[in-house]
Amino acid sequence: MLDHKGEKYQSYVKTLCYEIENRSSGEDIETIYFGGGTPSILPVDLIAKILKQLRKNFKVRSDVEITLETNPGTVDKLKLANLRELGVNRLSIGVQTFSESLIKKLARGHTVKEALDTIHWAQELGFENINLDLIYGLPKQSFVDWQKTIDKAFEQGINHISCYSLTIEENTPFHNIYGNSNHPDLPDEDLLFEMYEELQRYCLKKGFNQYEVSNFAKPGFESKHNLTYWRNQEFYGFGVSAHEYIQGQRKAHTRDLQNYLEASFGQETLDCNPQLEELMLKLRLKEGLNLKEYKSRFGIDLIQDKGDLLTEYIEKGLISINKDNCNLTYKGFLLSTQIISQLI
Repeated sequence: MLDHKGEKYQSYVKTLCYEIENRSSGEDIETIYFGGGTPSILPVDLIAKILKQLRKNFKVRSDVEITLETNPGTVDKLKLANLRELGVNRLSIGVQTFSESLIKKLARGHTVKEALDTIHWAQELGFENINLDLIYGLPKQSFVDWQKTIDKAFEQGINHISCYSLTIEENTPFHNIYGNSNHPDLPDEDLLFEMYEELQRYCLKKGFNQYEVSNFAKPGFESKHNLTYWRNQEFYGFGVSAHEYIQGQRKAHTRDLQNYLEASFGQETLDCNPQLEELMLKLRLKEGLNLKEYKSRFGIDLIQDKGDLLTEYIEKGLISINKDNCNLTYKGFLLSTQIISQLI
């Protein structure tokens, strides 16, 4: 007999499969990404139903990358084995930090041991494509704390790291406690830069490429999902709060679960500026923005329109321009938000 939570999972997946079926296109699919919330909490049989529905309604390639965002404490070795048998071949494990005291403050619902167990089980089962999600800029996190987390991450022999600075969002427990980034318990901007640079140094030393502002990988292990998004290529989104980019339009699904379960998917078309999106997304990638293609597509000549600013950034070592390609340097990645905002 299903408990209340089990019934809710069943209802959600039933509606999700209904949506996939009704929006079927038969297109080729080269990456499937289970993300947002905690998808690893779903029972394996329900994940199997979703994959079966996707394979029924789309042409899923034989070399498809299937990623599951995985929170430690929501899986055991048997569940990981079953997921691997289903075809899940990439795990993104939400470690965040290897500091026991800091992980408690984050209230992630797992311990450092559970994070390490999840990594080791996955490796024992043959998962080669493993990402660790890390966060820096945590309350009372020191530079040494961050170094220890990076050390521990690389000790695990993984091949991809995604790293983000803590964001204080409204209507969250962190916002209620800290208010904003100026709280004395939070690292200042200089320390945040030092933490980011330290990860860059580690990754370079370990043979990881920084292929995007927040993503580092060994050659060949760059996330297909990440690259699809940052290259501004189209993708489908299914489920509560999902976003998608199809036929030149960006849409967002309803964030209201009950509304979604009533099969009122509630997609809202977002008001976006294609020129700005192309610039913002492509410059976050190490491969950068092709200026010739950008001019051909949008009629905007960045060399002519932003020449003085580009020259200033080049002189400061923040960007480089090689033939028709403009990209941020490793130093430029540190200031990516400011650089991109000034260019747009």
